[in-house]
Amino acid sequence: MREMKYRVWDTVEKRMLIGGADDCITVDMEGLIYYLGEFRPEYQERFVILLWTGLKDKKGWQIFEGDIVNVESTQLNTTQEVVKWVDSGFNLKKEDMQYIPMSMGGELRGYENIYTYEIIGNIYEKPKLMKEIK
Repeated sequence: MREMKYRVWDTVEKRMLIGGADDCITVDMEGLIYYLGEFRPEYQERFVILLWTGLKDKKGWQIFEGDIVNVESTQLNTTQEVVKWVDSGFNLKKEDMQYIPMSMGGELRGYENIYTYEIIGNIYEKPKLMKEIK
């Protein structure tokens, strides 16, 4: 089983936080969000949890849900796609609503040997990139 890591988008302060005690934001086993050790119902709307895919890009950066990545493959032209959890795994969402699998059930299934990824931003900090993808 891979290590569970996450980062968090703060919709109020418009900044990315690293999940865990280091950044004063934690998520319990039931998915409840605690900020500065305190639970408040409004935190569930304020903070967006973005899970780590278990993959790294070609520069060694961890790839998280919501990242926008350049995807290179011998089977496809280089494209820009958004990392998204769909059904039971991480996928790259294509503009035509098709998906390229990255992992299944949170576990890598050999896809990391087919594609090379490079993070170019994320949907929260660089929303203009989303317009370029469409």
